[in-house]
Amino acid sequence: MFGDILSKSWSEFKDNFWIFFWGILLLSFIPGLLIGITQSMYAGEAIQNFNLMGSNSVDLSAITSSPYFYPSLGLTVISILLGVYLSASLISLSLSKKKLTFGETFALGKKNFWRFLGFSIILMLFLMGLAILLIIPMIIFAVYWAFAPYIFIEEKKGIMESLGKSHNLIRGKWWRVLGNFILLILIFLLIAIGASIISGILRGIFGISLLTLLHPTAKTLLITNIIASVTGFISGIFTTPLMILFTKNLYYDFAKKK
Repeated sequence: MFGDILSKSWSEFKDNFWIFFWGILLLSFIPGLLIGITQSMYAGEAIQNFNLMGSNSVDLSAITSSPYFYPSLGLTVISILLGVYLSASLISLSLSKKKLTFGETFALGKKNFWRFLGFSIILMLFLMGLAILLIIPMIIFAVYWAFAPYIFIEEKKGIMESLGKSHNLIRGKWWRVLGNFILLILIFLLIAIGASIISGILRGIFGISLLTLLHPTAKTLLITNIIASVTGFISGIFTTPLMILFTKNLYYDFAKKK
């Protein structure tokens, strides 16, 4: 079953590659790159102030007084909202029964944005609450609720209804679902290894070693963050769409057999 679902997901990924590419580039990579740049400037300034004041003196007011602090904070909030918009758009694309254009995909994301934002906040709060108890309950219910975003968008059910239906579909097949995700994650690890090799090559080109990272400068942090953003994009252009498509196809397979 895993091979069939992965093959179908890969085929759908290739068919919609440029929608995924431009969506992730515009709504994930560019905001992440801007955050990395502002955080590098902010961290570089903090390191310089720390060195000037000495290791036993920390001026907490300097944190919020930095000209880079609020831009970094604002960009982080915007990036989170864009991430929700991207997820709503790409899940809508994966569920569509017809071929969508880039504009149609993100029009659907806009249509579902506020509902999906509320859903995402509630789901995150539930999982955080379970994580406080122990990590195991969070993992258990994260698997049980894996189909909930798709049910929420496709069937326009309420949050609790979507979580409940996802739980019912997976009940009795929890280990099977987990096994499929573990196999997919192992593939993602290979992609991550490839991205890390590219990252290492780029750091070598710019002369950034582990030793320089132990005593970073603003320039070192800036280059490191740019490299991390680029390699993250290379990895994410495969892992994000495949996770969305694979989960959708697994959901359809379970729903069909229920």
